[in-house]
Amino acid sequence: MRYHREPRRAFTLIELLVVIAIIAVLIALLLPAVQQAREAARRSTCQNNLKQLGLACHNYHDTNKQLSTFNSESLTTGNWGVERGTALVGLLPYLDNGPLFNEIDFETITPPNAHEQIIQGKFLRLHEMPAFLCPSDDISPIYAGTWSESSYGLSIGAQVVSSNPNPPDPPGATACPNLFYPPPSAVTPDLFPQRRWATADSSNSADRSVLSGMFSRLGYGAKFSDVKDGLTNTIMIGEVRPNCMDHRAGWTHFNALWIATTAPINYPTCPEDAGVATVPCTGRNSWNTSQGFKSAHSGGAQFLMGDGSVQFLSENIDYLLYQFLGDRRDKQPVRF
Repeated sequence: MRYHREPRRAFTLIELLVVIAIIAVLIALLLPAVQQAREAARRSTCQNNLKQLGLACHNYHDTNKQLSTFNSESLTTGNWGVERGTALVGLLPYLDNGPLFNEIDFETITPPNAHEQIIQGKFLRLHEMPAFLCPSDDISPIYAGTWSESSYGLSIGAQVVSSNPNPPDPPGATACPNLFYPPPSAVTPDLFPQRRWATADSSNSADRSVLSGMFSRLGYGAKFSDVKDGLTNTIMIGEVRPNCMDHRAGWTHFNALWIATTAPINYPTCPEDAGVATVPCTGRNSWNTSQGFKSAHSGGAQFLMGDGSVQFLSENIDYLLYQFLGDRRDKQPVRF
């Protein structure tokens, strides 16, 4: 007896298109979730980096009775051509990098800049520090073969920052005015009367009486007793994007990581922001906008507070509140 077999039915074109459409919808739904999960992991790593920096800062303070300084020879000689590195260099022994730190010659300074010393077979400035890099940032670990980067800058606080492009960038541009900190007048009162306004670059000092933040551009690292507002309410370190500022010289150069709360968080000075027509002073050499805290995280940036906690601050934070968090001794109540 013969059995009749039904012919196998194939997909019609319409059915195939429907299946493809369903798969495309599922992928469209899945990709954002995957991207969000990856960013959450990167943000968590970034937060952990800041926490490790906080522990290092506290351990350094316990040993030295002040925070790590910008070890610049200019403090005593006025010579900006001789420098011993950044505050991050001083933190190396507290970040499991004691052997690297111990090989740096801080005494004779030969060559005159510590970052030019050959340490463990290469320039100090070329030593990559994963703990100094946020995985969300769009930077290469070694910038143009010259500097090992840092995603974290040290807060000079609510400080006046000048901006004098020389040469102007782009050509024909003028110096960016102090948009956020005009000198006090009858119309614009001084919100921080204890700050001296005699010099716009008061961050170029080691004199705590003219300094707002936990560090200065030169050789000041605060004692915790200098923090009159409480460590919980004072920014110590925050995220930066080296690609968005012209003081891009890695974690070893003292002139790279002085960052103020003067510019609002994520103020647009990155190359991709150059076309922003409605916002003034978007050049990377507009220092009172570019030397501000920025991150690749959506909506704000992460900050290490003086007590070692890490806070995510919105880029829409009230500007005056942001200055209170930057200034270590304004004696203003802070709620955030």
